[in-house]
Amino acid sequence: MITITPEEIENFRSQLADYPEALAALDEIEEDEGDLEYATGIIALEAGMRESRDKKKNWLKD
Repeated sequence: MITITPEEIENFRSQLADYPEALAALDEIEEDEGDLEYATGIIALEAGMRESRDKKKNWLKD
């Protein structure tokens, strides 16, 4: 599992304050307790990407 800390999330928020889409993604990552692998799957699906048949697909590697 790849995770980022709440402090890292806040740092990204300050750097990306002018990008609402990035802030929304950070909200999702925060909701998922910093779990990037899980959050990217949700973000990708919300963006309209189709779910893979491989339930263990890692969106970060593809």
